[in-house]
Amino acid sequence: MSVETRREVGEEWSTIGGFFKQYELILILGDERDLLRLRTNFRKEDVYLYPTVLTPEEGRAILLNILRQANRLHETPRFYNTITDNCMVGLLPDFQEYRKNKNFDIRLLANGLSDQMAYENGMIASELAFDGMKQRYYANQYVADSPGTADYSRLIRPDLRPQ
Repeated sequence: MSVETRREVGEEWSTIGGFFKQYELILILGDERDLLRLRTNFRKEDVYLYPTVLTPEEGRAILLNILRQANRLHETPRFYNTITDNCMVGLLPDFQEYRKNKNFDIRLLANGLSDQMAYENGMIASELAFDGMKQRYYANQYVADSPGTADYSRLIRPDLRPQ
């Protein structure tokens, strides 16, 4: 699932416009090959895929909450806001119950720092120091030369890669 702005054909992105209800929110549902591969192999965006400490039951509960949110968007559209309702902040209610540290942290508003916050709060299942963990779970390095999609899910997970 990816939270995106729903731009009309030909509509350009504007950070300033993101403050003024210029873009509706949309939740895009897809598999890893669709959502992550777009970012790793085509847009060349940095993608990190961290293992979490959530149980399968907790993961399922979060997924069901997100699907309910997608249905609510169908009934009542919401607008993207660069700070208060973006791709990170829009998901916080779905994860709030599972956050160990529920205090406000400015990194909640900065997507590029949310992994460090999750690491410090014990939400990432790794014994590595933060920098080593970030390097290990940098998904792009594992699929940069892989044009196919058959093994994508296995390739982006270093713990499942063939040795």
